[in-house]
Amino acid sequence: MRGKHYRVAYEHGLDPNSIEGILCGNNPDHRTEVLKRVFAGCFGKRWWAEGEGIISGATYTISIQDERCIITTSSPTTPGVAIQPSLWWLRRVSIDELVRAELITPQVDKVYYNDGLYVYKSYPLYLESDMDLLKAVRISVRLQHSPYIINVHALVVHQKKCVGFLMPFAAMGSLLQARRNRVFSSWMRRRQFAHDIVRGVQALHSINEFHGDLNPRNVVLQFVPELEDRPRAQLIDLEANGGRTPPFMDPRLVNESEPSAQQDVHSTGKILLWLALDQLIDEDQWRRYDLPMELPEYIDPWFRNAIELCLDGGCTISELARIFEQNM
Repeated sequence: MRGKHYRVAYEHGLDPNSIEGILCGNNPDHRTEVLKRVFAGCFGKRWWAEGEGIISGATYTISIQDERCIITTSSPTTPGVAIQPSLWWLRRVSIDELVRAELITPQVDKVYYNDGLYVYKSYPLYLESDMDLLKAVRISVRLQHSPYIINVHALVVHQKKCVGFLMPFAAMGSLLQARRNRVFSSWMRRRQFAHDIVRGVQALHSINEFHGDLNPRNVVLQFVPELEDRPRAQLIDLEANGGRTPPFMDPRLVNESEPSAQQDVHSTGKILLWLALDQLIDEDQWRRYDLPMELPEYIDPWFRNAIELCLDGGCTISELARIFEQNM
C-alpha cells in the first residue's frame, strides 16, 4: 500500500489553544507531539485529504515543512479472515473508503462512508485460532428481519480479506448512555425497552444462538423505519463469546466457558432489574456492587415476578416473552 499525505487546515484568527493554533505556532517539537496525540485519538476530525481512510495497524511518520504537516502511512499488516461462501452476497466496502470521525474503543470507530455515519467494528490485531470472527455477521444476517437485533450494513475488506464490518450508527447511543443523559427516562419507556430486549434475546435463542454478555452497554437505541413511533432497543456485540460483565453475569455459571441460554436469561433479568431502579447504577459501580433489589413502589407486580423468575433460573426466554406479551 502506498504512503498517503495529509494536510492540516489553517484558518485566520485561530484560537491559540486549538489544535490548529498549536500547529501554526513557533515550537515545532510541541506541534509534532500534539499532532501525534490528536492523530492517534481523533483521526478524521480535523483533517482533509485525498483518499483519507482508516488503516488498521499502520504506523505514521509525521513532519512539518513549509507550513504543511505531512503524515505518511506505512504498509500495515491488517488481520483478516476469508469470507465464507454463504456471505459472498453481502455488500463489501474497502477499508480505504472509511473516514474515522471518532475512536470509540480500540476496535470500534464511528466512521463516515459515502457521507453517512456508521460504526466500524474491526478485528483484533492478534487473532487466536479459535476465534469465529464472522459469527456476529452470520447471526445478524439470519435475524435481519428482527427490529431488535443490530443489522450488518457491509463487510469491510482489505487485500481481499474481511477485516471487520459496518453497522448503522445509533445516534442515541447505548441504553447506558440514554439513562446517563436522562433520555426516555419514564417508567413506560424503560418498560418498553425491557420488552424489546426480551424479544431480541428470544430471536437469538430461536436460532440456537446465545449472546453471553448481555448488559446495558451491549444494547443500543435505534429508530426502525417501519416502527418509528419510538426507538427500539437492539442487541449488539453478538460475538461476545462468553464475555463476563459484573454484575450482570450469573455467579453460578462463572466457570462456564461457553455462552448458554441460562446465562442469557439471568443477564436479561439483571437488565430488567437495572431498568426498574430509579437510581442509575453507572458503569463505575458495576464491578463494586451487586444491583440493589429494592424496587420503587410503582413497578408492576408482574414485572417484579419476571425479574425473580430470571434470577432464580425458573423460566426460559420464551416463557419470559409470554409474560410480557400478556401484560404490555
